[in-house]
Amino acid sequence: SRLIPNIYIQNLDTMKLSFSLVLLSARSAFAFVPSAAPSTAFLAKQQSALLASRNSQKIASRSKWAKLKGVSDYESKGVTDCEDSTEDADADFIVAIGTSEVPASQADVAPLLTDLVKIQDYHPSLGTATIVSEQTSGIGAKRRLDYASGETSFFETVVEENGAEMIRFELTEHPFPCTKMFAQIETGVIDENNTGFKVNIEYQIAPGTPEPVVERFGKGIQGLTIGMAAGAKQLFVKD
Repeated sequence: SRLIPNIYIQNLDTMKLSFSLVLLSARSAFAFVPSAAPSTAFLAKQQSALLASRNSQKIASRSKWAKLKGVSDYESKGVTDCEDSTEDADADFIVAIGTSEVPASQADVAPLLTDLVKIQDYHPSLGTATIVSEQTSGIGAKRRLDYASGETSFFETVVEENGAEMIRFELTEHPFPCTKMFAQIETGVIDENNTGFKVNIEYQIAPGTPEPVVERFGKGIQGLTIGMAAGAKQLFVKD
């Protein structure tokens, strides 16, 4: 100790004290890091926020697409943007949308939803629509759709409805590359002489479907929704 000046010993003691304080601070900081997994409530909140963000992006994209394609995009009473389907929380559903403004009152447009065979008047590919259940309207009513080509047919069952405002079908026994499909038609009052008409088709692609098939099918479904919305409008356009 005689070989080391006292000032160096003091500095060394100060350095040891400082190092001890830093180490203590670091331990205290790490003590506040949770070691347990996030709570279920926290994860649910995060998932809800993520879905809300995804739906906002979808709605914005649809509005942009509608403007680019010249398709009428509206926000009216009784018409809401379609969010992710809740039939299967783990499934990703693709949504195709077509809209138009029909020059008629909502009451005049209502039969396009409530009369299950009226679809053959505005569906661009359809040959016939036939009710195959004893029940002819409301939840549980079932119809068979046969395309004019004679190559495509399937069934649609009403799973939800709200009079003139909305009707929703589940598609079954169809030839499409999908595990689940739903079609929804909505109307909304613009004014007493004009009604918004909206067609949603939601589908979940079957696993293993080749990408070219997915792309071709998607374009066909998108064209169908636009065609149905335009067909509904055409029924009320006066020459």
